[in-house]
Amino acid sequence: MLPADQVGKVGHIPDGAKSGAVASNSGGRSCAFNPGHPDAVTISLTAVTKAGFDAFRATIPANTVTDLPGLGQEAYRTSQTPGVIDVFKNGFDLNISVIHADSDASASADAKALATLLVAKL
Repeated sequence: MLPADQVGKVGHIPDGAKSGAVASNSGGRSCAFNPGHPDAVTISLTAVTKAGFDAFRATIPANTVTDLPGLGQEAYRTSQTPGVIDVFKNGFDLNISVIHADSDASASADAKALATLLVAKL
């Protein structure tokens, strides 16, 4: 959905980092950038109904969830996994996971920046 160099730049992943498809148990598609290193990005896209999206969200403690208005039809993140954002749009769950060894805050900001770019593609 985005070129690897753009994901790397926005996600603050080193130039020339490995990227590629990863296996998905959910039937969707996932791509990892710089997997296994201190800084990494994983983007997953899975077809899902709104009810399915809501059912998964309901498994997360409500007091840990922050809504992210303006991203897709619905988006949120949880304090349990600061660099992860889930977005529902047009029958898809877009999951962006950013890990930075030095900062949960920068991981959250990078995940939101990537989500903004990717939602425009759905």
